[in-house]
Amino acid sequence: MTQEKTTKQPQKVTKKKKKTTSKTGRPSKFKKEYEREALKLSTLGINEEDIAWYFGVHPNSLTNWKKRYPEFLWAIKKGTANKKVSLMKAMYKNATENHNASVQIFLAKNWMGMSDKQEVQMSGNVTIKVISAVPRPKKKKENNASR
Repeated sequence: MTQEKTTKQPQKVTKKKKKTTSKTGRPSKFKKEYEREALKLSTLGINEEDIAWYFGVHPNSLTNWKKRYPEFLWAIKKGTANKKVSLMKAMYKNATENHNASVQIFLAKNWMGMSDKQEVQMSGNVTIKVISAVPRPKKKKENNASR
């Protein structure tokens, strides 16, 4: 009679992670009314860091709010767009109705791609003399200790 030996492979024991329903960390200070307030602040041109401090939180918290609350992110982006549109309207009105030459030039350069760049072609021998307005350091006088 032959005996057959059967060896069983040991089964790996894996522990299932318990799902916790409670979140770790401090509860968020975010309030729904912050969306409206963020829209107003960003329309005024307030930067995100200052908006965070206005709400009494660290700028990293504001970044987290933008990730967690899409309406909050939208409010900040909408406010920034409102600011830009308002500024462009004011500049355009100043350039066209008030005939402000400085604003006209600025808009021409930024909207129409105009520039003050001048290309000059020269031929022949050209001598360039560079004059430096930076004072050179004075040389230290040597001490003759052997006198």
